[in-house]
Amino acid sequence: MPPKKSNKQQKKNSSSTSPQASNDAHIEDVKGEEADGEVEQENAPKSDSSKADMANMGGDGDDGMSESATMAATSRSEAIKQRAREQAAKKLALANVKIEKKDVTMIVEQMLISEQRAEAVLREHEGDVKSALKAVYAA
Repeated sequence: MPPKKSNKQQKKNSSSTSPQASNDAHIEDVKGEEADGEVEQENAPKSDSSKADMANMGGDGDDGMSESATMAATSRSEAIKQRAREQAAKKLALANVKIEKKDVTMIVEQMLISEQRAEAVLREHEGDVKSALKAVYAA
């Protein structure tokens, strides 16, 4: 009597008839391999603490950064956050500056710049058309 075929072999033999069946058989194989991997992980020894694990691997539980490097990184991070807050405050202040559409149009026509750029320059100079025109000319 011939030996019994496993489920995987039976699926592979039946899968030769259609591509979908072949794909299904491959998915079942992968699922079986994943299940085997999960069992291996469950049987792995567990330690009491992560520091003990690090000590066993030759580490001391520290992430490798010295105290001064950590402080420097924190300082840079705070500087970046502060700069972002300042830029946001500046944008908000510029958005609150009242400008007139006719002033924007006049700057666009006279200096041949985009409407967005004319509006930004006018806001930066608090709506003063004369100083805005000077700034565009100087740039």
